[in-house]
Amino acid sequence: MSVPFPYKRVIKRAWEITWKHKYLWFFGFFSYGGSGGCNGGFNMPMDQSSMGSLNEFEIALMIGVGALVLLFAITALILSWVCTGGLVDRVRHIAAGNSSSFGETWQAGKTYFGRIFRLWLLVLALVLCFMLLIGLCVGIGAALYFTINEVLGIVIGALIGLMVMFAFMATMVLLMPIMAWGLRFIVLEDMQVIPGLKAGWGLTKRKPGPTVLNILIMIGFGMGFAVASMIVLCPFMIGAIALMVGTQSYLSFLVMLPGMVLLFPLIAGFKTYSSSFYTLAFMELRNIEHLEVEQTVIATEQPLPEPVG
Repeated sequence: MSVPFPYKRVIKRAWEITWKHKYLWFFGFFSYGGSGGCNGGFNMPMDQSSMGSLNEFEIALMIGVGALVLLFAITALILSWVCTGGLVDRVRHIAAGNSSSFGETWQAGKTYFGRIFRLWLLVLALVLCFMLLIGLCVGIGAALYFTINEVLGIVIGALIGLMVMFAFMATMVLLMPIMAWGLRFIVLEDMQVIPGLKAGWGLTKRKPGPTVLNILIMIGFGMGFAVASMIVLCPFMIGAIALMVGTQSYLSFLVMLPGMVLLFPLIAGFKTYSSSFYTLAFMELRNIEHLEVEQTVIATEQPLPEPVG
C-alpha cells in the first residue's frame, strides 16, 4: 500500500525551521555549492585608453577589491565543506524536537568535513571531464577546419559539441536527486561518499514521483527567488551601467557592492530553506519506506491457528 507524501507539511516545516533558527543562515549561505550564489564578478569593459587614464590609487583600489573577492571565494569554499554537513545534521536534530545552537552546528559540520570534501572533489572531477571533452570537440573541429574542409570542420565540431553539452546537461539533471539524497545518506545515515551516492540513486529509483515533484517545487521557489533578487539589484545595476558607459567604469563594481550586501541575507535564507526542505523531504521518504515495509510484513503474515478444544 502506497503512503502519500506530505508536501504541504514539508514546505511549512522547512519555513518554520528557517525562520525560527536564523543562526542556520550562516551555514546556509556557505553550504555546498560554492560561496552562496556570489561566485564570479562583474566584467567591466575597459579599453586601453581608459586603463591608461587610471591613477595609482584607482589601480590599487581595483587590485585590492580583486584580492578581497578572491580571498572571500577561497574562504567560502572551505567553509562550505563544514557548513553543508552541519546544516543537514542540525535540521534533522531540530525536526526531531531537539534544541540546537551555532556551536553544535559547527561541531557537527566538522564531523562530516572529510566526506563533504571528497564529495566536492568527485563533482569537480566530473565537471573537469566534461570540460576536457568539450575542449577535445573544439580541437577536432579545428583540425578538420584547417586540414580538410572549413565547412565540414565547423559542422562536425558543432555536432560533437552539442552532443557533449546535451550529455552534460542530462548528467547534471540526473545528478540533482542523487546528490540531494546521497548527501543526506552520507550525513544522516553515516555513510561514506560512494555508498551514499549509490543509496541516493536507489531512493530516486524507488520513489521517482515524490523525488521529481520535490525538485520541481524547489526549482519553482528558486525562480521566484531569482525574480526577487533582480528587483533588489535593479537600482544598483542601473547605476553601474551608467558608470560603465561613462569615464568612471572602474567604479561600477563599487556601485553594485551595496546591492550584493543586501542580497546576502536573502541568499542565506533561501539556501537554508532549500537545504531544510530537502532534508525534511528525505526524512519523510525514509519514513514512508519504513511504513510500507511494515505494512507489507503485516499483510503477508499468516494468521495463527485457533487452539483446539
